[in-house]
Order: sequence, then structure tokens, then C-alpha cells
Amino acid sequence: MAYRKLAAKSQQIEPQLISIRDSTSSLEVRQKAQQLLDEQYQPNLENVRIVRVIEVVERIALDKSIGAAFPSQARTALTRWASGTAGETLTEEAKHAIDRIKKLASTD
Repeated sequence: MAYRKLAAKSQQIEPQLISIRDSTSSLEVRQKAQQLLDEQYQPNLENVRIVRVIEVVERIALDKSIGAAFPSQARTALTRWASGTAGETLTEEAKHAIDRIKKLASTD
């Protein structure tokens, strides 16, 4: 049960897991820390869905052909999601989308 709780938070505690992995003398603790680090980079269905949603909302935010309301609402949604918990997939992907939008807007 404790392992599952740590696994669910592994993105948020990545620096601590790296520190534990690199500083402990216990082989078992090093292996568990590395396992948690490895598992956070394996795509799961929820993270895939989040990335796809962000991609769709980002495209809407950039689409000038659909009027002003939808792109504005899309940018608002991305901004709200980007202000979530640091390290969470939704938060980080929304931040990246906002950065890409700003970059594209500055080249127009």
C-alpha cells in the first residue's frame, strides 16, 4: 500500500527518490527507488489521455478560423491547468502547450 502511494506521487518526489537511490547503502532501497523512477516514465492510459486533451486544446487555442471565443476559452483552460500541482502530467503538459503557443505567437 505504501509503495502504491509513493508510485502515485513519484513525479512530485523525483528529486528525493534520486537522492535516496544515490545515497543509500541498502541494495533493496536502491532498487525500489529506481523502480519508482522507472515506472513514472512508462506511459499509462491516463497520461496518454491527458496529453491528447492538451494537444486538442492547444490546436483550438491556435485556430483563428473558428472565431475568437473558442481559442480564448482554450487558452483559459490551459492557464488554469498549468497552475496545478507541479510535477503532475496535466500541469506540466499545459505549461509546455502555453510555451509553444507563446513561441508561435511571437513569430507571427
